[in-house]
Amino acid sequence: MKQFVTFIKKTSVCFAAVLTVAGCLNTDIFPSNVQSIASEYRELKSAKGHYNGGQWRDELDKWKGKKHELMSQLADYINQSSISRTRLTELMGEPDEWRNNLAVYYWRGHHDYLLVQCSPECNKTNWFYSYE
Repeated sequence: MKQFVTFIKKTSVCFAAVLTVAGCLNTDIFPSNVQSIASEYRELKSAKGHYNGGQWRDELDKWKGKKHELMSQLADYINQSSISRTRLTELMGEPDEWRNNLAVYYWRGHHDYLLVQCSPECNKTNWFYSYE
């Protein structure tokens, strides 16, 4: 019985390792620095700034403010990677809207936003700026 339990434990560890390498297990999906950036972005995502009904806040509304910088860093990661729509949502939260195969993440409301192309993998980003 003891040998059987040892066998099961070793087999389970090996199986988990295979699933992790294959990307089937939801552990440490993103590098820790990307997770940190994404977490900070998701906190700011729902905050109200000037362009979505609140007061002006530099970290949300300013060119190269915190939210803009975090979104740019996440865009760089997406451009260097190829992630599924599910992983994109885990990284950045639900898009503010979908336009065909484009996930739209508002930086400053409908004013300026990040587009993420997902067809089917998400691996290209582009900014839309109103330049006002």
